Amino acid sequence: MGSPHGVKPKIGVEFVSLDGSPGQRSLMGDFQTLRARIFQRLQTIAPDCEDVVMAGVNAYNVGDYEAALAHFSEAISGRPVLLDELAPHVRSCKRALLAVPSKADILYRDARSAWLRLPRLLRWLRRDPGHKLRCKYCGHYTLFIHPESGVAYFGMNNCAVCGRGYPVPDFAWDGIDGLAYIYYRNSVTEDAFYAEFEADYDVHPNRTHFMKSKAETGAETVVCVDAASDAGQSERSDRQPTLGAGRLHQQAEKTNERLQRWQERAYKK
Repeated sequence: MGSPHGVKPKIGVEFVSLDGSPGQRSLMGDFQTLRARIFQRLQTIAPDCEDVVMAGVNAYNVGDYEAALAHFSEAISGRPVLLDELAPHVRSCKRALLAVPSKADILYRDARSAWLRLPRLLRWLRRDPGHKLRCKYCGHYTLFIHPESGVAYFGMNNCAVCGRGYPVPDFAWDGIDGLAYIYYRNSVTEDAFYAEFEADYDVHPNRTHFMKSKAETGAETVVCVDAASDAGQSERSDRQPTLGAGRLHQQAEKTNERLQRWQERAYKK
């Protein structure tokens, strides 16, 4: 699934920031604003499609690939300009839906459904089957780990079935900017991710660009720390730069009320 004209979207080492200025992929500024950027683009190109797009986003984020695909397809049918933005999510949905539920999948699904149907008080007396979602790669249930936690490169955020890195669906991370961040940061070990990205996008330069730059300048590998550091539990993260306790994203004030509502609807509890 490509662009409306069959031409692969071009991806490079720069992105367009919220204020329209260029930013460099794989750096802290990229990480901090990629969620806001995708919703800013959506509200700009198709403000009248908010309801159907948000319905798809919310379904996608909980692993309801059937519903998400239906909503995204409806949105694209009504506004073809949305195709490039939603294409990676449509691909993920279709890929996950190819999976035939395993015995383990069925047992978990039934156990989780039965547990959720219990009165809240009785849930304390029954073992929680755990929170799992269907992997966006293989379609089988795997433990939910937030995509900004752990390090897939070291096996800390991987599907329990297929082993792919960052397996749970997340609309922002699975969009163009999120995928490009992972691609240029070389955040996963599986070659399949990089091959898929290069098959879907016209990439120039390729993912070796920043590795060559570091080698030429003698720059050290960046050591990043996730939110666990606030509790005194530091760990290296090739995915999440240090944000610091209480630090506000510099671009937050530049998002308008409509953009904020799109994000709130997408990541509501």
